[in-house]
Amino acid sequence: MKRQTFRLGTVLRYYVLQKQRSEFALQEASRVLREAEAEIVALVSAIAGVAALVHGASAERLTTTGWIACYRKAEHLDQSLAAARLRRQRQADIVGQLEEQRKRWAVAEETLVSLRHALDENNKAEAAKAQQVLQDDAVLRRWLEHDERS
Repeated sequence: MKRQTFRLGTVLRYYVLQKQRSEFALQEASRVLREAEAEIVALVSAIAGVAALVHGASAERLTTTGWIACYRKAEHLDQSLAAARLRRQRQADIVGQLEEQRKRWAVAEETLVSLRHALDENNKAEAAKAQQVLQDDAVLRRWLEHDERS
């Protein structure tokens, strides 16, 4: 059997590069997702602060203007929270897509690495067989030469 040479090294390097790029994009998207989650936590905390103001002991001292300001602030925070949740959901979808993409590149890379390993093992086995044939041939020649001399 003919010795095979692994000629897909450039393909493997390309797959590794694509996997690295997808990992970088995934890290960036995850960072944006964490920022969106932190923004949501801050908005929920701000809404809780306004609710505490309205329902707390200081609610008795609020004027009509104060009540309107609290209502507007709560409404603004609620709109911001809804927008932040929507951004977080979109970013979570993007992170999921990037994870799938990274997984596909990793599987493709691992497939090529396995193929390379199988080819290397096959080449080693073929080389060992060829070496054994040469040794057997040399032994037979020595026997034949020894028989001819005898």
